[in-house]
Amino acid sequence: MRNLRLSELTLAVCLLAVAALAAQPRLLVQMDLTLPGDLAPSVQVRDGEPVQLVVRDSVKLGLVPSVQGDVVVVAVYDLENASERRLEEVEVVVGGVAVSLEAFPGVELSIPRVLEP
Repeated sequence: MRNLRLSELTLAVCLLAVAALAAQPRLLVQMDLTLPGDLAPSVQVRDGEPVQLVVRDSVKLGLVPSVQGDVVVVAVYDLENASERRLEEVEVVVGGVAVSLEAFPGVELSIPRVLEP
């Protein structure tokens, strides 16, 4: 009987730890883009959340950042044809140089900073 109570306590502590981790706010990623025609939008999005960009009806893309230390891995989606189709994944160093998107010629992406919420 005593082992059962210890197991219940262990389970309760684990559930509380998982709930505390899930409740933590996610990091805010600033993404700067350079687009054809000298356009340079900047967006902020939470880690793991998608952002959709439509510029002059010519560039329609979706970006989902994933913070991994000093690097942000960004999944790139084509929203023109199929929103669920991932075209590429790029690694961008926080505060580093812009990375060209192969799927969208002329489009570059940089991550100047990642902010605490």
